[in-house]
Amino acid sequence: WSIVTNDEAVLRPTDEPTYAIEGEPLPGAGGRVTFTFTAVSAGEVSLQLINARPAETAVEAAETFALLVRVTD
Repeated sequence: WSIVTNDEAVLRPTDEPTYAIEGEPLPGAGGRVTFTFTAVSAGEVSLQLINARPAETAVEAAETFALLVRVTD
């Protein structure tokens, strides 16, 4: 997973994403990617993530995730 849309003036990633294996650590097995953010200032931001292999830039993402984040004082 990687972030493709975000306004870091409102919502800043606090660290690199972490990955935890779920179940047996076998090739192709599933896992969980966790992103953490810090609210920097009030506002709204459209946060969009995609799941795609970094080397495959010319193909469509396998999955997408999007949400609207509203930060208030």
